[in-house]
Amino acid sequence: MKTIFIIGLLCLGIVTGCKNTSINSANNRLNSYKTNTRKFNSELAKQLAADPGSFTYTFSNYFVKAGREYLNVSVNRENFQTVIAMLVNNWDKMQGIKNAKGLGYSGAKLQGLQLSVVTNSGHPEFIYQNINAIID
Repeated sequence: MKTIFIIGLLCLGIVTGCKNTSINSANNRLNSYKTNTRKFNSELAKQLAADPGSFTYTFSNYFVKAGREYLNVSVNRENFQTVIAMLVNNWDKMQGIKNAKGLGYSGAKLQGLQLSVVTNSGHPEFIYQNINAIID
């Protein structure tokens, strides 16, 4: 019984170690680029599409640019953090944030946030698609 327990712990350690190595490697690729450059945003878009569940999202603020409404969202993962501007066209599940222009929502967790990435003139733009919950 003791042997099975030890083997189980070893397997868990190997799986956890492999996951952390993969995340660290991905973080290193992101950190090799200057934040908010075309290359950084392209790499981040690839990683968000490949493994969206490894990231958490936190609301920072609401802003309007060129008549379009955006949210600044903190994107976090183990040993990595950045802020992206996310265009919002459909406010159905986030009407409260829009009505308050983000006031009172700073730091809210955006659980199950789904984004799409559209490349315009070679520059990726993050676009809101859906969300499960806003946890304040």
